[in-house]
Amino acid sequence: MKRPMALMTLLQKEEEIDRESLPGPVADAVKKAYPEAKIEEVEKLMKPDNTVTGYEVEIKSVGKEVELELDVNGNILKTENE
Repeated sequence: MKRPMALMTLLQKEEEIDRESLPGPVADAVKKAYPEAKIEEVEKLMKPDNTVTGYEVEIKSVGKEVELELDVNGNILKTENE
């Protein structure tokens, strides 16, 4: 007997955006936490209905790469060294 295929629910999607499109409060929070950092890549995090829930920002600071997850207000939710 075949089992029915499991349905997957999309909880979040990501879309790469230009660094210049990063909202002011988010960009300011990154600059405040990592003043010497260079922003390498930015992704906007969204619900399936395209509501923006936050941003993932990859930075290079003092020779190491760091990935930050921030909410729409610029609060850093997660920091991950790569």
